[in-house]
Amino acid sequence: MNEEGINRRLFLRAAGGLGAAVALQALLPSTAGADTGSYFHHGVASGDPLSDSVLLWTRVTPTSDSLPGTGSGPNVDVKWEVSSDRSFRNIVAKGSVPTGPYCDHTVKVIADGLQAGSQYHYRFSFDDQVSPVGSTKTTPADGADVAKLKLAVASCANFESGYFAAYRHMAADNPDMILFLGDYIYEYKKGQFGVHQLSNAQLYNKKLANTRFHEPENEIYTLADYRTRYAQYRRDPDLQEAHRRCPWFVTWDDHDIADNTWSGGSTGSAGWPGTPPQKWSARKKAAHQAFFEWMPIRDSARVSTIYRSLRWGNLAEIPMLDLRSFRTKEPATVQAARSSSGTITGAQQMAWLQEKLSSSVSDGVQWRIVGNPVVLSPHWGGATKLFADTIDGQINPDQWTGYQNDRGSLLNFLGSNNIDNVVFVTGDIHSAWGFNVPGDQNDDRSKPIAAEFVSPSITSDSFWDTARSTKYSVGPSSLYATPAMAAAKANFRLANHHLKFVDLTYHGYGLLEITHEAAEHTWNFIENREFQETTVSWRKKAVVEDGIAGLKLPK
Repeated sequence: MNEEGINRRLFLRAAGGLGAAVALQALLPSTAGADTGSYFHHGVASGDPLSDSVLLWTRVTPTSDSLPGTGSGPNVDVKWEVSSDRSFRNIVAKGSVPTGPYCDHTVKVIADGLQAGSQYHYRFSFDDQVSPVGSTKTTPADGADVAKLKLAVASCANFESGYFAAYRHMAADNPDMILFLGDYIYEYKKGQFGVHQLSNAQLYNKKLANTRFHEPENEIYTLADYRTRYAQYRRDPDLQEAHRRCPWFVTWDDHDIADNTWSGGSTGSAGWPGTPPQKWSARKKAAHQAFFEWMPIRDSARVSTIYRSLRWGNLAEIPMLDLRSFRTKEPATVQAARSSSGTITGAQQMAWLQEKLSSSVSDGVQWRIVGNPVVLSPHWGGATKLFADTIDGQINPDQWTGYQNDRGSLLNFLGSNNIDNVVFVTGDIHSAWGFNVPGDQNDDRSKPIAAEFVSPSITSDSFWDTARSTKYSVGPSSLYATPAMAAAKANFRLANHHLKFVDLTYHGYGLLEITHEAAEHTWNFIENREFQETTVSWRKKAVVEDGIAGLKLPK
């Protein structure tokens, strides 16, 4: 990105210029009833549920040389079973699936012929060993009357930034499904980002407690690199537990490939150069292949588009967006951000999204929950010198702010077609925000057209982490410890009438509980990412009532 724009990381730096503890033992990953033998190091997962099928995933390590990213090891067959009970007395589907070094020994299978709206348990086996038992479910049939739906929302999990405890707490909340909005892995080299951006010499001499480092040590470019990085993340027990508990519905963002990815490259950011043009095509191909190998997503998305939607009976339509593959290069000027030639979705995806939203209304579906990787709502930095050179004071053109023609088209479509009960769930900026999305993107006091809930990162550096770059721990008493942080929060609130909640400090996840009467969102904040045993220290709730655009904060 050039010097005229301010991206996410500079945004965090500039902005940088409470609840009961949950008993840890009850939240630790469960291995009851599962043989976690040496063949299944990376857990199990499920994803992309439909009313009659769901994708199942695992990875097998059949020999000592079958290590991720090596391209070594034999081709083998792995057995799988699906049962309606945890004891596997009532097996409803089973089979065998081949795998080998050609797909990094990952295993993906579509379990079909299942009953709509039903809970299932699944497992894999190889030789004499059985994988952990996973739990999954199918979506209710189209039009089925559904009383409630619980969705967890997560994004931005940098391995080097801390432990993935937020995943464990998320799993303990027993969601029906987890929406993952991108940055599942980070591409950086060892020590480059997330351990407070110290130099390597400072970092290794300081020997921070509980710090963990990326594998491989280099910035990842090749297929072997990406496979190795995914494997490292998937060895984390808390991430494995979140995958084991329920199906996921995933998309990618930039760091799943490279920083500030767009359709023709990656621009990087200040201090982090982009991908050299001559390396982009090969890097993108490698990243995409590893993503489809290691993530619980149907391969049909690989040959068509990763944006897709699923429906939860008559309660919710859930479109999941891809805001990287079709976008034009990040703009550097006001004129470019407003240009009709700039796009974040691409014309085909925008038309698809509008059709999904419109048809869900026609079909009598109550809510529209949009998986939205980067922030939709305009947000201004206020009258401070820090933001003097941004796009009319609107920060981070890597988000929808950099593509105002697309944003205006979407907001106008919602308003002119009376598309109600729209909630955007968002990640990307490592902090928690609650917006009433204004119908007029240039007027933060205009009538709300939707609500937007931005979830904090799992671990990736928050505003607070960037501001306090020489420290590692954080607790409730230090939430407003620096004048800069308090000033940033106050500044954002004053500059943005439509902003109803913001937290710039904590890590965690979102939880969206939907009924026909309301969609209640809870921000869940963990105490300290440095410690695997950390608790959820406080929560904040907001409610969107049926038929009323925008959110309310309960008193």
